Amino acid sequence: MKINSQISFIGFLLIFITLFSINSSAISFDCQFTIPTSKSGTCINFIQTCSNCTSGVTLTAIYYPQSNGTVLYPNTAMTQHQNNYNYTFCDTKLVGIYMYSTEGSPSGTLTTANVCVEVTPSGDNLSGVQGAILFIPTAILFFLAHFLLCCFQHRMKFDF
Repeated sequence: MKINSQISFIGFLLIFITLFSINSSAISFDCQFTIPTSKSGTCINFIQTCSNCTSGVTLTAIYYPQSNGTVLYPNTAMTQHQNNYNYTFCDTKLVGIYMYSTEGSPSGTLTTANVCVEVTPSGDNLSGVQGAILFIPTAILFFLAHFLLCCFQHRMKFDF
């Protein structure tokens, strides 16, 4: 009797950990910088700064979220305003982490950078307090479901 309860608890725990890790670890890009989270379906300003890029900064690649696997290679010059460079990107229908790569030549040395931006349905980043607020009710529901399952299994064994 006690072994079945322990096995069911371990099973629930493994399923919970698996689902939580899949949800929280979406993509791991090699991001050197990040820009604020954006809302799905809106335009994002891809930005880069370079104080001494004599030939400007080029947007070399845009990596869509891993679920899609699409990579664009625009190889286009970013719009310059003093030391800031900008490219407006509007194809943000997919939710997930986008990464863009830039290339410039500060002081004559070719340098690349990867910048990431997370796109969510609401435009909010569920980290820190917001993530905890989402995680705590989920954990409570998980343990409540486990408790009820154990009670029903235990009760059913006595009914027979």
